[in-house]
Amino acid sequence: MKIYVVVAVSTLALSSVTAVSDREVSLSAELEVTERPSHRSRALVASTSTSFVSSLKKPPNSDKYHTKSVRVIQARVQSDAPIWNETTKTFGSKYYNTAEEQFRGALDTVNTASVEGALMYVQAEGINYNTRSEEDRCWRKNGMQYVVFYDIVFAQTNETVAEYESEYGPMLPMDGGQCTPISGTNVFSKECVSLNGNASVLNLGPFIGGESKETDARAPYPHCWWYSFPNNCPLQKWANKTEECRASTRQGLCDMDTLPDGISCTYNYRILGYVPIDDAVGITAMTNKATGEKYANFTEFCEVGGVEFQASEAGVWNASIPFWKNPQNATANAARTKKLLSAYANLLKTNKSTATGCAPPPENFTFPTLQKTAALTAVGRIERFFVQQPPRARSSSFLTSLAARSSVLRRSSSSVSKASGGEVATAESMSHLERLKDLWRKYGIVAIGTYLTMYGAVLGSMYLAIDQGWVRTNKRTTSKGEGQSDESFNLVTTTNKFVKIAEDLGIAQYLEVEQVSSKTGTFLLAWIATKFTEPLRLALTIAVTPRIARLLGRAPKLPPKAPGKIASMIKKQTAPKEKPKA
Repeated sequence: MKIYVVVAVSTLALSSVTAVSDREVSLSAELEVTERPSHRSRALVASTSTSFVSSLKKPPNSDKYHTKSVRVIQARVQSDAPIWNETTKTFGSKYYNTAEEQFRGALDTVNTASVEGALMYVQAEGINYNTRSEEDRCWRKNGMQYVVFYDIVFAQTNETVAEYESEYGPMLPMDGGQCTPISGTNVFSKECVSLNGNASVLNLGPFIGGESKETDARAPYPHCWWYSFPNNCPLQKWANKTEECRASTRQGLCDMDTLPDGISCTYNYRILGYVPIDDAVGITAMTNKATGEKYANFTEFCEVGGVEFQASEAGVWNASIPFWKNPQNATANAARTKKLLSAYANLLKTNKSTATGCAPPPENFTFPTLQKTAALTAVGRIERFFVQQPPRARSSSFLTSLAARSSVLRRSSSSVSKASGGEVATAESMSHLERLKDLWRKYGIVAIGTYLTMYGAVLGSMYLAIDQGWVRTNKRTTSKGEGQSDESFNLVTTTNKFVKIAEDLGIAQYLEVEQVSSKTGTFLLAWIATKFTEPLRLALTIAVTPRIARLLGRAPKLPPKAPGKIASMIKKQTAPKEKPKA
């Protein structure tokens, strides 16, 4: 059983606010920003602004069930600083002119990360001198200069939750606004194709992908996650995204004023702000001995012989500025995350940066307070279930049947209250036979073929092992003295002895028994042994059938049925309360 994937808010964690209503099957629905100063926080900018999520309008749709939107704080490492749009009072991409294009361009089929994940990317892939040619050493990979903080609200597509049974789909690399093709080719993976589907690949929609990167030996950061946010026309690069292509594919990024529902769109965002990497790592605080002035940026520091970070390709440290020391130490990496947030908090407080080209936001822009103490806490987890809208006309569509059929309501391995965990613990797994029937319903011939193949393989192996003598079927008796030979028990011989006795007594014809050959006896033994492996074969069939179906392009459109307890829970939560009878 897959564990419901966490929503990684990481060290920029925000207080969780429950939003349970009469029509929700949810324990904690949405993260809200707390805007109160903390005596343990260096983020000193207090704000009275409310979450932008509350200003978004819910899109109309005819689907009875859809996933509930969840708010997270994430980061991106960028070569360009966002531009402030005075009309919309929001940040956007500097490469476009209109407010709509600026809004779309900042998060248009790209990868994001938890704050730890952003630093891990810089450390592992962006700054190592030994992984860049000599002429490129004074230019970080892809020209990275800024860590930009994003306030994101998303709702996963129902098809993705049904297919992967997880909070997120697989994280897909995005380059230049395009889901990256398989290395060295122009061929897209099935996961990329499934963002809009084709004749042989299911259309899962522009799903949000997520993947843990905590164990990268080059930079092991706690709570390190990478994400993918595909928009429309995800298989084309930005320069080739025509309006026709965008209109013909499902929308990932919502309109600026629209709340994602996983059907009409999957995510919306606002940029909170950004911090120059040069400020965060301390380069702009260092003095250039040749000029007596502070370094303007990394390039100036590098050109006079400064080494930001040098290590082996495996991440073993050789030389660096103080900020990047102990790169393979998880505790040191966690401390680096706090330093990054301190640099951001300082920028908010002073509203200025010494880094060249950094234009901080205007004073009339309000930022939510960042809770620095959250860096010491575990990653936030959220219980995410389904929201039922008011009843509408009957529909036999996939989305209508999702809540009744889905087995994706899983218990979260959460650090939320024990009471919350107790409610979720009521879900019980189905029996092996029920799961097998469910697989037959869901995967059809693939499930049957997998089961029969497994059965035949085990039966054949058992027969061969017994026939070749690899498995001994005789039970030997110990010798009690000299001259006494060992006796052995053999199923075939013993059976034939009883048949002979029955024939001598004249009752064989009534028993309808006959002597068996050694081959028949071997087969019977193999068959009996195979029956004992039934639980193991069922478990293996359940485990491998979904993978085989995806490999063969026969993944289903319908998810499996939910366990009875969960279905009952949905009914109890959504059913109108009846008045007690007199």
